Amino acid sequence: MHNITNRDINSEIRKTGVVFRTLIPYFSEGRLRRISFLMSHFYPKTPHWKGVKAENVFLDRSDGTKLRLLVLTPENMTEGKHPAVLWFHGGGYAIGSALQDRKFLVRLVRETGSIVVAPDYRLSPKAPYPAAFEDGMATLDHICSMPEVDRERIAIAGQSAGGGMTLKTALRARDEGRIRVNAIFPIFPMMDNNTVADNDAPVWNTRSDRAAWSMYLANDDGSYYAVPARCGDWSSLPPLCTYVGTIDPFHDSTLRLVDNVRKAGGTAEIRIYDGAFHGFDVLTNSTLSRDAVDFFFDNYRKWQKC
Repeated sequence: MHNITNRDINSEIRKTGVVFRTLIPYFSEGRLRRISFLMSHFYPKTPHWKGVKAENVFLDRSDGTKLRLLVLTPENMTEGKHPAVLWFHGGGYAIGSALQDRKFLVRLVRETGSIVVAPDYRLSPKAPYPAAFEDGMATLDHICSMPEVDRERIAIAGQSAGGGMTLKTALRARDEGRIRVNAIFPIFPMMDNNTVADNDAPVWNTRSDRAAWSMYLANDDGSYYAVPARCGDWSSLPPLCTYVGTIDPFHDSTLRLVDNVRKAGGTAEIRIYDGAFHGFDVLTNSTLSRDAVDFFFDNYRKWQKC
């Protein structure tokens, strides 16, 4: 494990944290519902980025609604099979959209030639568990059906709740045995509904976490597809890469995840960033943030052979 620290950088991160603590000290259930409603009206139909082809694909759900996928491919994609990544956005299973990670995803397409598929999965204010989980599995099935995808190089990745979705989907793929996942990147994953009681860090803390889990687990079935931390068998998973800050409420559960995967004989790479809060990699432009993203890309290129 690498613990990355720098006094000046931590000062920069602390200043950003103060701003977020002042604006939103925590997310209540009502606040999450209001933000989710507002964000649902700000999803562009067809975004455009230089060097990247973006399109929306719609899958039929069993209830008659449509699951929207944001599919990003290189603008001048060469013939043959390409690596692909299923990307889950974060937001406590309650808010967010694939477009909140657009800068990261566009870089992923441009620099690695990968195909990125990011589902606009159902959120807990309207559809608690297992709705998002079902959307995740449907997306993985769709990726496997794409003729341009190399089925030996399919990765799953996401941050926060997206990291939790990554673990759930990878565990289900392992259990079913019909889809091979090549690598997983559950970044500071939201995977345990029993977080430390005294965390009061910026951006996301224990109070926010409890509100989010309360909404998401309205139809809890007790399985580890609902709460990955319940899993008792972490064997036979693909190589895993993650990072987390020391004041992130998910710090301890992330370290336990890595330890469990290693004890089960798997590969797990991690970096720990001293003084970094939840989402520091997206919300700051510090050296720690850039190091974390580079750490992701280094392992992605290595395992996806791109």
